[in-house]
Amino acid sequence: MLLAIAYANGLDGAFVFDDEPSVVSNLSIRRLWPLGPVLFTSGDTGRTHDGRPLVNLSFAVSYALHGTWRPGLRLGNLAIHLANVCLVYVVTRRLLGRGAGPRWLESDLSQQRWLAAAVALLWAVHPLHTHVVTYIVQRAESLGACFILGSFLAATVALDAGSLTAVAVAVILGIAGGFTKETTVSILPLVAAYDWAYRPTFAIAGDPRTGRVVRGLLYSGLLLNPLAILSAAALTGGRGHSAGFGTAPIIDYLLTQCMAVWLYIGRVCWPATLVLEHGDRLATFAEAWPSMLAMLVLLSLIAVGYWRRPAAFFPAVAAVLLLAPSSSVMPIATQTVAEHRAYLASAAIVGYAVVGAATFLRQLGNRRTGERWLRYPLTMACVVAVIAAGWIGRTMLRNRDFRTAETLWRQNVRDCPGNPRGLRNLAELFTLEQRYDGAERVYREALAIPQLQTYAACGLGDALRRQGRFEEAREAYQFCISSDADASAAQFRALAGLAAAEVGLGFPDRAIALINEMSSPVWHGVRMAAADRWQAMGRGMVFKAAAHRRLGDAATADEELRRAVAFAVEKPSAAETIARACDDIRDFATAAILWEPIAARDPSVLANLAVSRIEAGQIDGAIEAFEQAVAAYPDDPGMRANLERAREIARRQADKTPASDSQ
Repeated sequence: MLLAIAYANGLDGAFVFDDEPSVVSNLSIRRLWPLGPVLFTSGDTGRTHDGRPLVNLSFAVSYALHGTWRPGLRLGNLAIHLANVCLVYVVTRRLLGRGAGPRWLESDLSQQRWLAAAVALLWAVHPLHTHVVTYIVQRAESLGACFILGSFLAATVALDAGSLTAVAVAVILGIAGGFTKETTVSILPLVAAYDWAYRPTFAIAGDPRTGRVVRGLLYSGLLLNPLAILSAAALTGGRGHSAGFGTAPIIDYLLTQCMAVWLYIGRVCWPATLVLEHGDRLATFAEAWPSMLAMLVLLSLIAVGYWRRPAAFFPAVAAVLLLAPSSSVMPIATQTVAEHRAYLASAAIVGYAVVGAATFLRQLGNRRTGERWLRYPLTMACVVAVIAAGWIGRTMLRNRDFRTAETLWRQNVRDCPGNPRGLRNLAELFTLEQRYDGAERVYREALAIPQLQTYAACGLGDALRRQGRFEEAREAYQFCISSDADASAAQFRALAGLAAAEVGLGFPDRAIALINEMSSPVWHGVRMAAADRWQAMGRGMVFKAAAHRRLGDAATADEELRRAVAFAVEKPSAAETIARACDDIRDFATAAILWEPIAARDPSVLANLAVSRIEAGQIDGAIEAFEQAVAAYPDDPGMRANLERAREIARRQADKTPASDSQ
């Protein structure tokens, strides 16, 4: 009931961010059979469902039930979250009964149930979890958590009772987790940490032989979890460029995580501000060293506490193990900080807070037994009720941010001004609809935010250039490049944009010099995401071709375009940027070549492919692309209208042909 109240106003929120490629434009979920294409989709672009077969299968089941009906998708997320709430209750109750709480709780079953219910209730309505319920695509996080909790719970039953059935359940759920999300690799160390903390002897059910058999089967079976993760990556292409060694410097990523974990702890304790997208920025040592020292102190305290009192400190160790896969040394380059990663680990923080508050109030009540209003159960119930009510209200307010993509990204820019990607996503809402004046307004507003000035100036230049206002665009790009800020991806991108503006103003020689400057060693050491570098380089190749064409050197221009097409094939994350650049210089034939493979994996750009083909005179190919778009989006009247317009153009061309022949 409380979950229904908390999330009722968020069920029909917009599709945002990664919802588009993983749900709306994901053709692999349109059929449940055969299962092969559903489970093993190509993972070369790092979409949320890439390399995660069971996540994609869950979206396919949702699509079979109700298509892309947004309330239905969020109800599915809510059902998974509710299952996790029930599992958190059971796990918390078992741990409290095994010594995870104070001694007065160990023999009091009613108090164990009551406090476990309080932990589950508060965790259920925590506003942070809007990022796995209201944000549709992060079903990946909650589904992975479900398998972690289920496998761990079954493993504890196996270790406590010697049940081989529980061993089988733990192993099966562990394998399922491996095919769901990479963070489930924490299952095996979680079980081992529990075994060390709560099993004082090797024997199980009083029998050492049972202990050997159960542990041998359990641990060898749980090793299938990382094998499942590797198998999913091998069969699908994994996470593409979005994650893995080599996608970002390990030390820089680790430093960033030292800051990120403290951010997560703060969000759990005080969720007044929540941010969906923190971008791909990496922290420097100068920024991160205080957080790093504090993290070393915290980890040392947890390690010492676990050594001396393993039962009491196991939840803290569990939180560390749950965060470790995404918040340590394995880089996730496209999203270095993400608050949803604290989803399951936050249960440990809530648990410690509830048990700590209960212990404090109980002791206070014992000291003042004559004062009825301080009786522990009633006071504790009031505290839990007040916090739950506050968190439900905050959850409802957070759901309002998801009403439209524009409201979400405006909130993101306001509350996380250091993240240029939030600004870019907001402006692209207008750019994709060719409302460049709207994008211009967004970037001009962002110029007032010091942390975003460089990025806003580059984006403003792009918006002005696309409106044909080349002189103003040049000024914006020059402001970006000459900024006092450290050299950045925005300044690197602005070089290519400035080159395009110079071509528009009739100075192709200047444009070529600017593109050549992008190859300077000065830019090799600039910290930026690989995708940002590749996109800027691809844009530069296209604009250099335009400059050579303006100079009358068609051969060199064609060679540069061939290089750009080859680069798009080599670096898929840059392909869409290169295709849009070709549209910008009105080389629609090359743009159509580039849009075709992109549309094969992302039907949302089929309209771009069709328009490029129309402009290139390939009307039959345009009709084919629009027909594919109608099939992909049968409920979109705009796609059908575009198809009819293309057919009308084809009819007009057909009518003109006989007339010209008769003359």
